Amino acid sequence: MIAEEPEQNSVWEQHHLTDEFGDIIEGESAIAATIQGDFDNIFASGENLIVRMIIQDDELYTQFYEYGNPPAEKFTGRNYPDYRNIRVRLESGETLNIRQFFFDEYMGDTQNSDQNGEFLNLILNEEKPIRVIVALSRMDNTETIYRFEVDPYGLSDLIR
Repeated sequence: MIAEEPEQNSVWEQHHLTDEFGDIIEGESAIAATIQGDFDNIFASGENLIVRMIIQDDELYTQFYEYGNPPAEKFTGRNYPDYRNIRVRLESGETLNIRQFFFDEYMGDTQNSDQNGEFLNLILNEEKPIRVIVALSRMDNTETIYRFEVDPYGLSDLIR
């Protein structure tokens, strides 16, 4: 009897873009993943974090939703927009710092942009999930730490 490996589902999905009328724009799409994680700050420890990663026009954007919602408090002032390092740990145990551009979107969610493609290329070149830590400082010198894993499985098939 041959043991079959269970089929692995990808968190990455292709989404067709629509215009202001809701019509699909031919040839325009984005790839997205919704990932569960957790976060800590002065008020919370190990709370629910939803991370939305979107790839559009060869650029990776990441949105962070504390408690499943956009943060009630924006990371504004002297710290944003700004370049920050995120820390990633690969399956091999290697830890890297990757420079990302962070900004607040008009809806209040904190986002970052992988403008130089370093994070996206790292994800595409790994076979196992990548652990990520994002430490963000607020104006009052408190810190919020986001932790999540990015599973690369299935992404390279969608990017081709």
